Amino acid sequence: MTQGFVLLMTTCLIGSLVACGGPPPPVAVGQPAPSFELPVLGGGTLAKSELAGRPTVISFWATWCQPCHKEIPVLNQLVRDGSAEVVAISLDEGGWPAIERFVAQREISYRVVLGNQEVFARFDGVAIPYTLVLDASGTIVGLHRGPVGEEELLREVRMAQGREVDHDEEAKEVAGA
Repeated sequence: MTQGFVLLMTTCLIGSLVACGGPPPPVAVGQPAPSFELPVLGGGTLAKSELAGRPTVISFWATWCQPCHKEIPVLNQLVRDGSAEVVAISLDEGGWPAIERFVAQREISYRVVLGNQEVFARFDGVAIPYTLVLDASGTIVGLHRGPVGEEELLREVRMAQGREVDHDEEAKEVAGA
């Protein structure tokens, strides 16, 4: 191949990425959470854009996931005390019937939406439970692949509210890491 051909192909590739908006940003702390629009238990849909303006916890879960069940009390508490919006994205393949029964039995007080593998992949999901804490602008301030402890989740919600500083992150910035 000639250098001219390689240059032309490289230019076309870069041009196509720019024209298409390029690859999405990584799902990581400090990055905006991916967009979604999903059906809500009880009717209607919920889009990520509707969550702007207040801290939000997004929890990917399923009715059959035992570790997910352990997070329900603290998620209910966040809604009860007004600390954060909570959105549970169910990955149950059976759909609404099993989810409706489970939500009623467990007295879940937060919004439950029906997710899918496409949305889970957009969030770089691998396994559940998978929990993200967003600040009011939709930026990820906490990300947990696996169970998250109550104290850690509450601390991250306080960070999302601007009430607590992540001293580990400050130390990394000071050290130049």
